Amino acid sequence: MEHMGAGKQTTPHPLDLPVRGKIPVVSGVSNVYHTTRLCERLFQPKSDFDLTDPNGYLLSSGYSSLHDPNLRKYLHRKDIHQRLLNLGFITKDEKIICSVKELNRYRDHLADVELDWGRRFRTEQKESVRKFLTLQQQGQIPEHVTLSDVTEW
Repeated sequence: MEHMGAGKQTTPHPLDLPVRGKIPVVSGVSNVYHTTRLCERLFQPKSDFDLTDPNGYLLSSGYSSLHDPNLRKYLHRKDIHQRLLNLGFITKDEKIICSVKELNRYRDHLADVELDWGRRFRTEQKESVRKFLTLQQQGQIPEHVTLSDVTEW
């Protein structure tokens, strides 16, 4: 945690924390946290069907109209948009305001999604290498052709 000036404390910037690092709650400091822009989905899709969190402990699956892309036209009406801004639901640049707890859960969810896509990518790459070597052993690919000649990683 950084210390600023005459006894003032600030929380570290969320992007400066490790992937699974939690943003601490510091009393007396009022930061505004947000997840996504207005009408953007909160949940990012994983690479495959996932049952690692069936009870929704990591990220609540409750409905939030602010994240519903189907309500874009309604939520961007001048009167509704201004009301959301005045009541503190969104920032001036249309980002949905959340608590530190919600932001920490969202960051964990994004880390899980990134790890899942990374695992899938590595699995697909291993399968590609296996297929290449099998075809090369069968003589369907010339010996002088290497894996780097046929891939664009």
